[in-house]
Amino acid sequence: MAGISSGQILRIKELIHLGASLDGKSVRTWGRALTHNIARSQLKVCDEGIELIIDTSFVEPTAFNRGSLYQFIGEIYVSENIILRARIATCIDGMDMNLFNQALDIRRKYLQEDIASVINTDKRMAREQNLNRRYGRTATEDSSNDTSALKPYILVAIAAIACYLNSLFGEFVYDDFEVIETNADVRPSTPISNLFLNDFWGIPLKRNDSHKSYRPITVLTFRWNFLAGGLNPIGYHFINVVLHSIVSALFFHTCIRISKGNVGSNTKSLPLLCGMLFALHPIHTEAVANVVGRAEILCALFYLLALLSYINCFPDGTTEDSSKRPAKYSRVWLASCIFWCVLSLFSKEQGITVLEVCITYDLVFVCKFKGEHLLKIFSSPAVLLRQWPKWAVRLVERFSILGLASVILLYLRIVIISGGFVLSFTESDNPTLFHPDVWTRFRTYSYLCALNARLLLCPNSLCYDWSMDMFSGILVCLCCYGKRDSTCSSTIPSSIPSSTISSSTIPSTLPRKSKKSSSKPLDSNENDIHLRDDFRNAESQHCGPKMDECESPQRRRVVMFSLALLIIPFLPASNLFLPVGFVVAERILYIPSMGLCILVPFGISILFGTQTKVEEDSSTHENSDKMLVQKTSRTSWSFGLSTTGMVLVHSLLLLFAAKTVHRNSEWLNKEALARSGLKVNPTNAKIHVMLGNVLAKKGLLACEKHYREALRLRPHYVAAWENLGLVLLNTDRAQEAEKCYLKALSIKPNSADGNINLAHLFRVTSRWKEADAQYEKALSLRPNNPQLHYFHGVVLEKLGKRKKAEEKYIKTTKLIPSDPIPFFSLGKMLLWPLLRKKGKNGTEKVIKKGEEYLRKGLALDPLDINSRLLLVQVQLMKGELDSAEKEVRFVLAHDEYNINAEYILGGILELKGLLKQARHYFLDVLKKDNLHKGAITALQRIAKKVK
Repeated sequence: MAGISSGQILRIKELIHLGASLDGKSVRTWGRALTHNIARSQLKVCDEGIELIIDTSFVEPTAFNRGSLYQFIGEIYVSENIILRARIATCIDGMDMNLFNQALDIRRKYLQEDIASVINTDKRMAREQNLNRRYGRTATEDSSNDTSALKPYILVAIAAIACYLNSLFGEFVYDDFEVIETNADVRPSTPISNLFLNDFWGIPLKRNDSHKSYRPITVLTFRWNFLAGGLNPIGYHFINVVLHSIVSALFFHTCIRISKGNVGSNTKSLPLLCGMLFALHPIHTEAVANVVGRAEILCALFYLLALLSYINCFPDGTTEDSSKRPAKYSRVWLASCIFWCVLSLFSKEQGITVLEVCITYDLVFVCKFKGEHLLKIFSSPAVLLRQWPKWAVRLVERFSILGLASVILLYLRIVIISGGFVLSFTESDNPTLFHPDVWTRFRTYSYLCALNARLLLCPNSLCYDWSMDMFSGILVCLCCYGKRDSTCSSTIPSSIPSSTISSSTIPSTLPRKSKKSSSKPLDSNENDIHLRDDFRNAESQHCGPKMDECESPQRRRVVMFSLALLIIPFLPASNLFLPVGFVVAERILYIPSMGLCILVPFGISILFGTQTKVEEDSSTHENSDKMLVQKTSRTSWSFGLSTTGMVLVHSLLLLFAAKTVHRNSEWLNKEALARSGLKVNPTNAKIHVMLGNVLAKKGLLACEKHYREALRLRPHYVAAWENLGLVLLNTDRAQEAEKCYLKALSIKPNSADGNINLAHLFRVTSRWKEADAQYEKALSLRPNNPQLHYFHGVVLEKLGKRKKAEEKYIKTTKLIPSDPIPFFSLGKMLLWPLLRKKGKNGTEKVIKKGEEYLRKGLALDPLDINSRLLLVQVQLMKGELDSAEKEVRFVLAHDEYNINAEYILGGILELKGLLKQARHYFLDVLKKDNLHKGAITALQRIAKKVK
């Protein structure tokens, strides 16, 4: 287009846009109808139409008629039909050929998508300038229109935030304790390099007990949270909610990019419906309301950025003409796609699948591959190689880069980082994985895929833990089904919804091809030129609007891509190809739900979409713009649906929002979460253990009942044995508790909790040597556990190993610098022996050290009375009477009934010579304890001094 001024380009674009905005019995309708006939080589009809369209254009030589004419002729030329070119050329004598050639170039550039909806910027520049001249609009009004484009994004983000507001006040629950509260990698004191050496739980990847979950990006965000607000849960929940709103808005933008040129005029608001459905879907509650679910949200964020980067590889978009596949692409955007994929992978393992989704996008939308194309490739590869087009070379190049990136990332993640694929799961994590029958495993995992689909389609029964206890009956049923035993149907638990077993759970959304369409002869140009919305409206009078919606190749592509986005991200967690450490997890459906959130609204738009028809005078441009504004306004509220569809969709969104808010309330604390889980799955032993733990912390003996119920459901459940032993130990049943711990260790010898609890039992029962050995073993399993180091120090102190005990206490202060207890223990261990041996040489340094520890502890907990009184005794030993008196009076100000403080204060006043005041405090001591020997002796001593 060299030599053409910008004003001419703007004028041609304006003509094309105005022509594309017509409807009804306009020239544009005839142009599309004739284009369809041209594709079928019906030349007679085409000749009649050409004469009619030219007559219409020159009888009413308005701008929009000429634009439609040039646009139509451009389509004929792009079809590359030599005969039609010659016929058209004889009909356009006297036409402005320069103007026509410019229109043809622009048409070729933008043929791939519907011009009225794709070239938003150019369309606004051309049409809005004309409207400004006609209606006298100001620049402020124009800027408000630009701002209005952000309103749908803001609406989706606000909806996502609003339904998760009540989750901000939740506690740390479920896996938050190990991932955040006890994970040393979250704390700034730990070297940041540890994030890339340890797994998600803070355990080194080289260790055999490592979970191999490598998510350093997610742990890094937890570290930032800790820097900003420590362990205050509201900050962690706030970031999760904000990230979910960003992902929802980004998903809405992705839907806009995907739907361009692939949905009709009555579904322009389809992306908004997709975004709202994703923002409000209750299946996302576990990922958003649970802090650890941030891994899914971050993975989804980078996942969408990678997909959008790949879409941007083709700056001109995709073309409706299948013969005009892009021969160029942006390597910068492709590199950006791989970069975001790496971040997604290091946020959650699911992120690697985005490259496969990009390949699917390329095949479906960019190259528009069909089944017959693949058959041709495999049937005659030699012919294909001889006629290898440039776009195919670029396609192979892109796929090679993506494939190589996938292999490198998988090798880096599995071999280099994790040290190879090592199965670190136990039978309690995934019992089916250890089943000897391969067909039973396959059938069970296939059933679990159906269950995940049901949770996406109907999230009415949500549970934070789907244990295999719930599916044990189905395992038996499936096994018997393999033996064709019909009597096994009764073994299916009644708690399993029947809809998950039926194959009708997943609706058939792929459109069927009508017999009429299949009987038409195929031509090489069949896919080159597609009908516009107006011609589809005219054709729908014969074959029906619903069939017309399904017959569109663009819509089929949307369905195919939605299914790919639904299935591909789910495959790593399906157990079908790689084993995972869980059975069903709602959080892993966060990314796959994107496919469903496109597919379901798309199906609704076909079932309940309106067939909008705008009646207007084709010669009045003002009216057409007014009708366009009214149509857009109506569509934004109704999503382009009929009244019935609008009511159903709004009801669905309200139900999803209400369910999400209610589900958030169940994630606020551990007890509410556990009780909600038992309502859905009362046979889940893990949930019984969790509820037992909550009740045990409250000091309720009902916890024992839940532990025993868990052992009834799963006799080899190690955690249940360990926690039951803890309850028995706290209720003075040490012998029974020891049996429980030994039973747990017989099942799992390397259980960290089992060894820790047994060590605690030895310490409580004063079996110091056994406790010392047991703590050593427990620390080999949990080297960074601060409680283990502290209690081991207590045991070593009892054994007289004060130097080693001091090392353990100091280690504890480094792991938990905000805990005053290890500082107090250090001070007491150093000072008490000296207080008993006053006047011993060489103690000044030790006294100073012990006093320093006491002051550090009191800075963290100023109201620790015993430690403050110990500090007073140290000050008295040093002769600092004024400081000691000040400390004692501080104690009495907070605990006026403390006898020891009154007695010490009386002694200080006696040393100062204030005998009357001292006598007053000693008398107060005797009023509270009339047998207090120290007070009696002091009063006798004062009486002698007074005499």
